[in-house]
Amino acid sequence: MEKLPTPLRKVISILYLKWHGIGLSVVSILYGVRLYLNIDTLNHEALYDHISSLFDLRLISAFFVTAGFIKLLGIILNRNRLRIAGVTSLAVLWSVMGVTYLSTPNTIAILAIGCAWTAYGVLIREDFK
Repeated sequence: MEKLPTPLRKVISILYLKWHGIGLSVVSILYGVRLYLNIDTLNHEALYDHISSLFDLRLISAFFVTAGFIKLLGIILNRNRLRIAGVTSLAVLWSVMGVTYLSTPNTIAILAIGCAWTAYGVLIREDFK
């Protein structure tokens, strides 16, 4: 790795150290974009009846995209407040999704709880000093 240019070494180091947070951010952004792009279809699916009765799916998709971008910006700019705000928001969003669908026979609750688990793990492991 010493033979690589310094900027590339720095990028590789960040990817290695922050891959949980980066992965969570990217998955959350993609989930939010997918929700938004398929809003008409999702409004007619029974799976999303629970959450769409509480919130507009466009609002939820915007929250996922925004929180994911905030977390990514925090990593890229090395700003602790952005990283904390982003990952905390993602932990809450994924927790709400998990709890909302826990009573259904659907697997989305398991996936959402897995994402929430990852977000809480990032919060616990991250050095925000």
